[in-house]
Amino acid sequence: MNLKSFVCASVLASGLLLSNSAFARNGSETHPQPICFARGAISKIVTVYLSPRADDAYFSVAVGAGQRMSIKVTPVNSHQGIVPALEVTSPSGHAAGADAPKARRFDTLKTQAGTYLIRVAPNLMASNGQTGTFRLKVWVR
Repeated sequence: MNLKSFVCASVLASGLLLSNSAFARNGSETHPQPICFARGAISKIVTVYLSPRADDAYFSVAVGAGQRMSIKVTPVNSHQGIVPALEVTSPSGHAAGADAPKARRFDTLKTQAGTYLIRVAPNLMASNGQTGTFRLKVWVR
């Protein structure tokens, strides 16, 4: 069993699986919402609503060493509300993709083995508001 399967199996056993059809719960920095892939899948889409009570949404994804990972965050309605910003932290605790700290896309060709922390927050310089719905898509190959 590889690392991704083990972490997702542990998450399934604890009942914290994200749903494709419903809004995901916003995880906290200390308890990020894990992203699990269906067996054989390389991507997962999560839809989340940020409310005034939830400034940021935190997710985690477990990957193996040397995999390619891409993350993209987009607002559901680009004409109003939130413009989401993406921050990714590597398993070693370093900012990944630090060249664009408020980017909406992250790509890496060679991942470290372990769990990456994903933070989505409103880009206050570009948003019409601090609330809104966004989609987070994660690919791991």
